[in-house]
Amino acid sequence: MVNIKYVKEKFYLCCYYIVEPIKIKNWMNQDILPGTILSASECICDFFPSKKYIKDLMPDESVYSEVRCWIKNNLGNDLGYPNIFYNYESAAEFCEKFLSDKKNLKIIGLAIPRGKWADVFLEGEVDYDVFKNIKEEACVDRRGEVLGYEILKYDFERFHSYICNELYEDYNEKYKFKLNSNGFISTLEEAEKLADYTNEKFKDMESIFWCPWLILEYPIKLL
Repeated sequence: MVNIKYVKEKFYLCCYYIVEPIKIKNWMNQDILPGTILSASECICDFFPSKKYIKDLMPDESVYSEVRCWIKNNLGNDLGYPNIFYNYESAAEFCEKFLSDKKNLKIIGLAIPRGKWADVFLEGEVDYDVFKNIKEEACVDRRGEVLGYEILKYDFERFHSYICNELYEDYNEKYKFKLNSNGFISTLEEAEKLADYTNEKFKDMESIFWCPWLILEYPIKLL
């Protein structure tokens, strides 16, 4: 059970995503990764809403129009570009209104440790919507269940996971890497160690900073 007081004191809320997990791919190491992958990276999982999702709605003009209208009315308030929800309520509302036919969706929340990690993340700020809640020092919603941590970088308006780069192979070789039952890194201490290692590994190749992100899961139906 998550200590919500600890989470609220130690992390800033970033955002919420509606995500569809995937079955593990052939190129992924099945000895390290779980059979079903849930990630905050769009390179791995499908996110909603998306351009493809909206395009697929076009044959049904009424639903297409309703979705476009909802996005237009909420963009900048409860919704950020490209598919960032600023609060749990708006993500759950979108699921209820437009995604009730999809059975495997997850609402996840992302939070970043206060102090060093949040400060460095904001140093590279351009005016992306993903920075809004962190700049406002938003707290994590208590209705979430902590899944663990994921090493992520933010680039080109989306998060990219250590899984995308198959960094779990490096982690395993150096640290005997093992994920928890949710498919995430178990502790902040371990996630920070792996993030530091990743930033050192890429320090001469890229300027993007990798951070340890807390991943929480929220009920699809609003509580």
